[in-house]
Amino acid sequence: MSGTFTDYVDGVQYTNGTIDLIQTEAGKAQNNGGTYTYHYNLADNLGNVRYTFDIYGGAARKLQEDNYYPFGLRKSAGSPVSLENKYLYNGKELQYELEAYDYGARFYDPVIGR
Repeated sequence: MSGTFTDYVDGVQYTNGTIDLIQTEAGKAQNNGGTYTYHYNLADNLGNVRYTFDIYGGAARKLQEDNYYPFGLRKSAGSPVSLENKYLYNGKELQYELEAYDYGARFYDPVIGR
């Protein structure tokens, strides 16, 4: 078989058997050819990621800013500078193919609110 395979194990994302992404409480560490870049998330009381930044040249640099409608539909407040954060509403991963959030056993569609 050929293609890209992604496995998720306790906050660690493997792509084709190598560590690609490590989720932490503060954000994520992404593997870039053996070195890790750190992206930090600021979330509200519900776990919705509102602001993503990294440290560049000793200062915080905005990567992404998001706002949400009441049922989770995303309205982007700014375009991302580099890699886009997929863990957004309630800290769940947005599946771009379905435009739905992955809640484990079920997917959540923010357009219809269920």
